[in-house]
Amino acid sequence: MIQFDLGKFFTSESIIRSLTEMPELKSPVLDNVYPEAKRRNHPLPTVSVTDLQQPVTNIAVTRRGGDPLPVYEENSVITHIEPQPFRPSERLNGVDVNNLKLLDETGIQLLVNNKIDRLRRIVRASTEAMAAQSLKGSIAYPMSMDGGYGTYSVDFGSTLSYAPDSLWNNSTISLDSILADLIGMEANIQSNSHYGAEVRFWAGQSAFMALAKVVQDISNPSVTAMIDAKTINIAGFRVELMNSSYTDLATGSQIKVVDNSKIMAFAADAPFELVYTVIDDLDSNLTAMPFFVKQVRDQRSSTIEIIAESKPLPVPFTKGICWASVL
Repeated sequence: MIQFDLGKFFTSESIIRSLTEMPELKSPVLDNVYPEAKRRNHPLPTVSVTDLQQPVTNIAVTRRGGDPLPVYEENSVITHIEPQPFRPSERLNGVDVNNLKLLDETGIQLLVNNKIDRLRRIVRASTEAMAAQSLKGSIAYPMSMDGGYGTYSVDFGSTLSYAPDSLWNNSTISLDSILADLIGMEANIQSNSHYGAEVRFWAGQSAFMALAKVVQDISNPSVTAMIDAKTINIAGFRVELMNSSYTDLATGSQIKVVDNSKIMAFAADAPFELVYTVIDDLDSNLTAMPFFVKQVRDQRSSTIEIIAESKPLPVPFTKGICWASVL
């Protein structure tokens, strides 16, 4: 007789095995700005601001035998950020549960895995949207509330900006001028953050097209440039097309990661962090992890609800990001 309690499919071992077998998820902001090496679990439900955005710079030597030099100033004001969870769920109603009679254990595992896979993709897309917002120095993400949406807000401070001498769609623009803009944006990051050994450039659609037009103009031969694989290489500076977007839940419209008329530069070696805080669920043992999922049975409605949870906080290194409006 089939047991309708799916608990054995939601043990830690089973979940880990299922997630390991699923294809790796890809998304541009998380993969490039917040890659695996910059993700960490945080043992508390809140994150202290004093642990974030700490500058790294050279310090003075200390006399032999002298006291160590504190690298950060003491601050009596402690502010904490309280990350909010993504909690999507899928429900199996009485008909769905009754249909389990048609499946063997392998089939039930496949059904469960399909549900988990959909939930993890939703969490990934939501985390990507929040990470995209963070690139402008703050998060203003919709928070589900009775009757609509409120706003979950976190302010990390201002990012850097750069004003080009001439817009890239100006008829007199040259590759020399554009190269000067790229050098200026890189220098802005390096001087303000002390990072920037690897500065990457993302261009919005219109900005990328304007740059491509200049590159293709044979009247600008003084600087070597090449277009290849959604990338324009100008004297070693690689400008990549960033055409990705996320959904504004309040309006249903698409928001570009990089606005059409803008260029964003970021220091890939800067300490951007994606922090996962403690899951607010006793079944998770109140542990910090990127993704948690469980099943809950409701005897009254004869349903089984599969609930996922994740509490990510993308933390941008704001002085490692520089924006420019080029059109």
